[in-house]
Amino acid sequence: MTKITKSKPEQWEKIKSIKDRCLEDVTKQYSLKEVKGVVCDMYTSIRLSQPIVLLAPSPLSMIIWSHAVSKVFNSGSQLNSQLSSQLHWQLSSQLSSQLSSQLYSQLNSQLDSQLNSQLNSQLNSQLNSQLNSQLYSQLYSQLRSQLRSQLYSQLDSQLRSQLSSQLSSQLDSQLKKEPYYIGSWWRIWSALYRGAEILGVKFDKEKLDLFANFNEIANCWCAHQNLCIVSKNPVKIHWKDKRLHNEEGMSVEYVDGWGLYSIYGLPVDEQIVLYPETQNIKQILEEKNERKKTIRIKMLLKKTKHEDCDYYYGVNIDKKYICITKNGRHLIANKSKKSAIKELENKILKEV
Repeated sequence: MTKITKSKPEQWEKIKSIKDRCLEDVTKQYSLKEVKGVVCDMYTSIRLSQPIVLLAPSPLSMIIWSHAVSKVFNSGSQLNSQLSSQLHWQLSSQLSSQLSSQLYSQLNSQLDSQLNSQLNSQLNSQLNSQLNSQLYSQLYSQLRSQLRSQLYSQLDSQLRSQLSSQLSSQLDSQLKKEPYYIGSWWRIWSALYRGAEILGVKFDKEKLDLFANFNEIANCWCAHQNLCIVSKNPVKIHWKDKRLHNEEGMSVEYVDGWGLYSIYGLPVDEQIVLYPETQNIKQILEEKNERKKTIRIKMLLKKTKHEDCDYYYGVNIDKKYICITKNGRHLIANKSKKSAIKELENKILKEV
């Protein structure tokens, strides 16, 4: 078979639009009917009966629903865990070994290596830096590190008080073992195959549509026997220079209020973004991540500025007075607040 060696400028314009649309579609909302359609098609492709499909408002809700509702469908936690893990592997295997590998083989056999490399540069590399390295890595990290605290925030105070420490620890452990998937990688490959199609690559259309539609519409899921819970896409995402960034609120927000806080691509907590003035000096000076320390100081200065100077002053844990300058330098004094502030102001003015 003769490989495709030439392309036209208008083809690359269309490929660019695929990249732009792929980023825009991250916040596209799909109906339950649309989600159910692609999920049932995928289950059928691995010879499973069509499941009941639930559409959760966020990945966090999806995992909590999955843990609770799956018990109704499969009695016995050990059996349920085995079935879920097996089905999770089956779906993942279908996406990678059965569908993507075959589509990639078709792409390689038809597309010249130089065009293939150019296509990867246009789509795979650029989308990977935003969707995989930024968005989905932070979603995974947030889910794993904050699952228990986020769950507790959704329970009323009476129920929280009734949960013993042992029970809550067991629940936390079970939730973290709940099989779930966030499909950044395959969503990017869907865009790559769509781009190759524009360059003239002839794919098995049924397999391409199954692969692409599933990853575009249902790319975050918990799969069980007879049940699949899919998370809605976020409703808002804020980017700056291809990094997640929002100094006024969440960088990624879901319809139920769950989401991520990020500044210049770095995950931060809610306090730094919404209530930076409540940070204490200990938090700032003991911050090990230098980038995050700089962000802490910047956000603090943004909310609490001395009317004459570009710095913040407060009391540290040892009750010594401290000034933090705009460039992050700090000075500590042991005197009274009034004399300390005056002394520190003089030192800072000499430095500037």
